Formats: sequence, C-alpha cells, structure tokens
Amino acid sequence: MAFPWQKLHVTVLGCGFMGTAILQGLFRDAKDGPEIRATACVRSSTSIERAQKALAQHKDRITFQRNNFAEAAKDANVVMLGVPPDQLEALLSEAGLVDALRNKAIISLLAGVSTAQILQALAKEQDQRKQFHLVRVIPTIGAQYGDSLTLLADTDSAGKEEQAACEWLLNQIGAIQPISEDLIDTATAVGAACNALSFLAIDAVVDGSVADGLPRDTALSLAAQSLRSAAGLACNGMSPESIRAAMSIPRGITINSLLQLERGQVRSGISDSVRHAIAYTKGMSS
Repeated sequence: MAFPWQKLHVTVLGCGFMGTAILQGLFRDAKDGPEIRATACVRSSTSIERAQKALAQHKDRITFQRNNFAEAAKDANVVMLGVPPDQLEALLSEAGLVDALRNKAIISLLAGVSTAQILQALAKEQDQRKQFHLVRVIPTIGAQYGDSLTLLADTDSAGKEEQAACEWLLNQIGAIQPISEDLIDTATAVGAACNALSFLAIDAVVDGSVADGLPRDTALSLAAQSLRSAAGLACNGMSPESIRAAMSIPRGITINSLLQLERGQVRSGISDSVRHAIAYTKGMSS
C-alpha cells in the first residue's frame, strides 16, 4: 500500500513504552515511503529522558516535547493517542487539542476504549464527529523490531486517505490483523495474557535451570530461543496438539515435563488467567 501524502509527520501524545516501540520500528526500516518526522510528547522529565535515550539514534528526525500537546499535534498529519486509557478525558481537555486534531488521521492505542467513546469525547454532536479520522489499533511488543501483529478495528470512522496513511504506518512495524471492533477487547486481552505468561514461564525456567547449575545467561538464551522456535511452528500452521505429539517420544523429556506441569494444574491456571484478562479488559470501557 502506497502512502497517500508526500510527507509523514507523526506525533505521539503520551509516548510511553508502546509509542516508543512504534517510533523505533517506523524509523528502523521504512522503505519506498515519504519523508518521515516525528514528535514524542510526554508529561514528565523522567519520561522525556527515557524517550530520548531509547530513540537517540533517530534524534535528527524526532522532536521531544514535554507537555503542550496541542502545539505538538498541530503540525502533524498523523496523531497517536498513547496515554493510559483513564487519562483520555484529561488529555482532550487541554486547551486547543481537540481543534488541533480536526481533519487529521488519529490512531488510538487505548486498550478498552471504543471508537465511539473516543469520538464522543472529541465531539458531543454527531455531525461534528466526521471531522475526526479515527483508527483504533492494538500493536504488540514486537513493533520496535518490525514484528508486531497489530489489531486493526474494522470501522469506518476514517477517510480513505487517512485510513491508507495509518495502514501504511502500521505495515512498517509488522503485519496487520483486521478484526471486528466487538472482538478487539478479547483479542487485546489474549495478547496481553500471552505476554505475561511467556515472561513468567521464561523466568521460571531460568530459575529452575540456575538452581541445577546452568549459568543464568545461558538458561535465558535457551528458554527464549525455545519459545521462539515453538512460536515459529505455531505461526506456520502446526497446532499445539501436533507439536506436543511430535515432541513427546516414549520415555522422553518433553512428555515427562508436561505431565509434571499438569500435576500443578498449569493448564487450568493459564485458562483462568486469560479469562480474567478478558473480563478485566472489557471492564475498562464500562
């Protein structure tokens, strides 16, 4: 998909971990596209120092700004909303910001906040909401490496050019997964739960390995690479059942490890954790 304009100036309002990862991915390997500039906006001095450090190699193309979000949004043609969801109302109450967002492509990164809720916060009158070209997305943590699977809500709240600009940007940080907006909260929760469970599993594997004498850095490399390999099999069409069957040879290590895990009710614990994450995410918008 071609970028519809000659230049891209993206402003991230609330450039936290995910906003920073998106900018890292965007500047990492953008090819055959427009001239790109960015503005990273944060509230605190600590946050601006963190963003400057993480994005230091792209400092010639990124402006770092503390506060005054309306001024930062005014010069952009794509604006990302990256603040915590419960801070949306406070963000939009800043003098001049709503006006600065009119007729721009707006990308919402806010988990648990629907397109309708954001549009209502931007404009109380229905006919005024057409002035805001809103796209709702949920990227994943691989964005900085160009490895995000970004959930893109299937809505019609953006114009054709604005939608194309947002999709071009998202393709620079990985792949896009279109999804019905009524399922995006569930999918968001599943992704978040998988992240948490993966990190916890790696940490537990490393601790167990170190307890039996393996150096921590070696254990971490093995655990991370094993998880990556298993994910690669799943991404290429192998079901968990077929992976398990292929690796569970008679009297093998894998099957005995799995049986030990089942004694600890790990499967039901993981399922319960995922369902809790889904319920929690849906509750964020109520």
